[in-house]
Amino acid sequence: MTNGAAIGWVACACDINPQDGAKMIGLNGISSKRLWVGPLALRCIQEGASGDIHIAEGEFDGMALEQHDYPAVALLGNQNWLHGFAQKLKAFKPVIYIDNPKPGCDQEKLKSETDIREKAISKIGDSFLKAGYENIQIANLPLDVKDVTDYYLSNPTVEIFKSPYEPSNDSETLEHIRIDVLRNEINIPQIARYLLLKYKIIYHKKLLWIYRHEMGAFYELDEALLDSYISDFLEAIDPTQSTDQNITSIKKRMIIFVQAKKEYRPEVQAKLAQEFLCLENGMLHIASRRLFAHNKFFFSFYRFPFRYDPKALSPNWESFIEFACASKHEEGFMPEPGVMLLIRNYMAYVLSESISHQFYMHIIGNSGTGKTTLGNVLLKMIGPDKSMMMKINNDKDPFLLQNIRGKKFIFVNEMDSSYMESSVEEMLKSLTSFDPIAIRQMYKGFKDARNEAKTLVCSNNFPHTTDSSGALMRRLLLVKFDRVIPKDQASKWIGETNNFETELSGIFNWLLEGFRAIEKEGHQAFDLPPVCKEWKKEIVTYSNHIINWARENTKINSYNGEENKPYPDKFRSRTSELYTDYDNWCMVNGVGKFKQNRVHFSRKLLQAFHEFITRDRMFEGRVMIGIRLKTMEERETEERELTTRVLGF
Repeated sequence: MTNGAAIGWVACACDINPQDGAKMIGLNGISSKRLWVGPLALRCIQEGASGDIHIAEGEFDGMALEQHDYPAVALLGNQNWLHGFAQKLKAFKPVIYIDNPKPGCDQEKLKSETDIREKAISKIGDSFLKAGYENIQIANLPLDVKDVTDYYLSNPTVEIFKSPYEPSNDSETLEHIRIDVLRNEINIPQIARYLLLKYKIIYHKKLLWIYRHEMGAFYELDEALLDSYISDFLEAIDPTQSTDQNITSIKKRMIIFVQAKKEYRPEVQAKLAQEFLCLENGMLHIASRRLFAHNKFFFSFYRFPFRYDPKALSPNWESFIEFACASKHEEGFMPEPGVMLLIRNYMAYVLSESISHQFYMHIIGNSGTGKTTLGNVLLKMIGPDKSMMMKINNDKDPFLLQNIRGKKFIFVNEMDSSYMESSVEEMLKSLTSFDPIAIRQMYKGFKDARNEAKTLVCSNNFPHTTDSSGALMRRLLLVKFDRVIPKDQASKWIGETNNFETELSGIFNWLLEGFRAIEKEGHQAFDLPPVCKEWKKEIVTYSNHIINWARENTKINSYNGEENKPYPDKFRSRTSELYTDYDNWCMVNGVGKFKQNRVHFSRKLLQAFHEFITRDRMFEGRVMIGIRLKTMEERETEERELTTRVLGF
């Protein structure tokens, strides 16, 4: 009913099968091979209108579509489709709705009903193709409903996703190819088109990708594998025709066809990839948490290695995160919800297809605080094919990044140096900017690869850096794990095999809020909470040699309460004198190889104390106003006071 008016009438005799509940419905004296036409559809036909016509498997489903303002016709089951029906709908663009397998059925029943659905789609879709139609679409319903009626009764929060109908190869075409090959008259274009229908291949990022039905996603196709497909096809017909020349000719034509078709359109499909994620048991629509059947037209390039359950929970994981993210205060460890949200959002970002945000996360903490556990959970959620573990040190490894192409996640679980070489800094900046990286390959030359993996670094301490641009610190999401996990909790949370593996689907549900936060808030989803800002400020100070030197060896105007008074003459020093003292300090403290040069020294010193120091040029040369070196007497006095405070004498 719509506004009190009936959508349609069906006078029927109903016989319910007691074995499977199937309803045998038919009008008395009228064949079941009929086409029910809804009022909206009838008006469109009578008025000669065009546009979409919605074809439902089931008359009540047709009524449901009409009730939601979709012009619809309906069958009494897909087995009752007649090829002549296509001719009657010639002016329209057909959208075909075929029932899903019954939700919750066992694997054998699921496979059987899926095969029936695919055959029904092919039967109806091919009849429209033969009638001259071009724009044929298939409606994809969520897997938790059986048909259109169930869909609308479930209070839908997601649009029905429609994909173009693509015909399968027919036996007649194959027979023509077989006859030609046996006659030694190989039709290269015909074979290429046939194989492209058999193996769904697209061109994306200057690479060939093949759709693997058993995985529900596209995977990179190397040309050697494509050669083997072509060779197997030719050998099955006539082994003598499986020559290198024929294989190469067919392969080249296939690649030409794929590139010309431009089937993958980033402006459309990239947006779709932000809305759906591919898992073992279907395509998850993030916003509604509803699963759809795997479909090549989702253009997913990776499948997560676990099954998704929309009702799954993760109590162990959430208690672990709450424990690990607590910060130390005078009254003890206190929960930090802001840190938990930052970790949740970054983990969601790692799993997403987006590379719009130039950040990396670095977790510091002592052994046993759980920082590596978090990285291991991400490794499990993403799987080994798309993950990469790295150990970073200052020994230059020219092949460190040779396997980075195609990865989603880089886990640096060890940084065994307290200082970061400039080459390591540049590598981290390149990884977090997602720019092309020149990769050196073993036994080969260099190759450019664009990194799309997000980076997580875990270490006991944050290493000293020499980054003069500040880019690394701007991209840093710093988290500190202060709390060592007790042994009883460690066995509960981690155990011998990491107990969080049993909660992957629940953790995924926890992360879905992170996906929503990123979509809604954008860059602000990664804003540091106050406690992280304090940690980062400490780290910036600790890792900056110039700040450490200035605090030890100089007097700065502000520290003597002179902020609002003119700089006295004694707070003025030649830049060359300051740099000489800084140079000696670096040598004494073992950081000589990481010291800044004279130009960077002046700039970084002004950046660190810009509120209190200015630079000028006077008759004695370049000077810094507002800073002076401590006298030997002042340094000796401070050293005695420190010894007394620490040792008590």
